Amino acid sequence: IAAFGGDADRVTIFGESAGGWSVCTQLLLKSSAGLFAAAYPSSGGCLFDYGFSRPLPLADAEARGVERTGCRSLDCLQQLPPTALFAATPLDIPLLTIDSVELVDTPEALIKDGNYHSAVRLLVGLNKDEHTIFSSPFVGLITNPDLAENAPPSPGEVSSPEELLTFIRQLVPKQHVHAVARHYSLGQFGGDTRLAAAKIAVDAALVCDIVASVALFDGVHVGDFYAYYFTHAPSIAFFDTGLDPETYAAVRPLGAYHGAELLSLFGAHSVYGEPDLADRRFSARFARAFAAFVCGEAPFAAYDGSKYHTFATDARAAATPTATLEQQCSVMRSVIADLAAGAVPAARESPPTPPATQSPPMAPWYEKIDEYRHDDDDDDDDDDD
Repeated sequence: IAAFGGDADRVTIFGESAGGWSVCTQLLLKSSAGLFAAAYPSSGGCLFDYGFSRPLPLADAEARGVERTGCRSLDCLQQLPPTALFAATPLDIPLLTIDSVELVDTPEALIKDGNYHSAVRLLVGLNKDEHTIFSSPFVGLITNPDLAENAPPSPGEVSSPEELLTFIRQLVPKQHVHAVARHYSLGQFGGDTRLAAAKIAVDAALVCDIVASVALFDGVHVGDFYAYYFTHAPSIAFFDTGLDPETYAAVRPLGAYHGAELLSLFGAHSVYGEPDLADRRFSARFARAFAAFVCGEAPFAAYDGSKYHTFATDARAAATPTATLEQQCSVMRSVIADLAAGAVPAARESPPTPPATQSPPMAPWYEKIDEYRHDDDDDDDDDDD
């Protein structure tokens, strides 16, 4: 850093999505002490606990790998075909392992105890529509179900109410199926099963982990702490949406999508369109806040436990209440807690066989697909979307 004219005592580390996870990891690792003065995980949570995937002790993680692959060496793993590796890494693969050297406990325990780099300045960011890009059939999010037993498909492949209910059953325990289907009802997604599935998956694996991380940092973080909620919907996307630029700019179907803040932060243009005037003005405001944080200044008011700063197209937008985001995650956090405690997704449970003398039970509510159907009479032209 010094060789390039920088100040080695004022290093800021920044990452988005998986990069946000990497920044969180640096906050937890013992050997990272003193290497940076500020951290900005964007769209990446710091707990790494999604119920179906959570940090494991190194010995347990290694034993699971040996059990699933039959390999005890790197050479053996390198000889396996890709299909075998996919089959060995379903949803429960841990993103972190607790080696008792660099990572000495779960992230949750470390943060609760203040046993992390709590003196650095910290900025946490969350986007309003993190899920939307994962509703595309071209964006994979979850393990290929053809290669991993009982794994759900990617959200973009969930094309009917029946498939959505199956998707839910493959992710959550039986006692939560009803609550999850109600909480993520099709009506709020315009009947789009792909969007509903993406929201369920991304809340579980990303959004609710971020919200829980912010709640945990509050009260224990020593350095300056900031949290924001990003709601600006850019007029362009950074990938091919199948829409021409003019149509996308008019509709903005992805909203404040996963990665949208990168376009604003770096003022980037896209091969799929040019930012409009509102984008450019917002980008200047967002980039100024980031620069202030990097320079050791306050980008906006520090987090006080009650509200996130809102980065909206309108600079006068009100702050976002913490309670609003925590309510959004209330059902999913209950699911995650039960999965972490050993519950299994409903699809993995064997249905009980009723006694021969008993009448067959009535179909449970979640098999009554008609309750989840929506009126498609006016959508006949959307089959190819």
